[in-house]
Amino acid sequence: MGAYSAFLVALFTEMYGVPLTVYLLGSWLGSRFPLLKDIHAGGHLWNDLTGWSGDPHLSPFHLASYAAIGT
Repeated sequence: MGAYSAFLVALFTEMYGVPLTVYLLGSWLGSRFPLLKDIHAGGHLWNDLTGWSGDPHLSPFHLASYAAIGT
C-alpha cells in the first residue's frame, strides 16, 4: 500500500502540481516580463531573466539542456 500511495502522490504532483503552478503563475509572469509573448520563442523565461537577446534555441541554457538530454 505504501508504494501505491507514493505512486499516486508522484503522479498527482507531476500531472497537476507543476502544470497548475505554471498556469497560475502565467498571468503574473506575463505582466511582469512583457517579453514573454504568445509565441514559442517568447516562452523562454531564463533568456528574459538573463537578458539573452539572440535566438532562444541557441542560448547557453538551451544548449546545456540538449547536452543533459543527450547524456
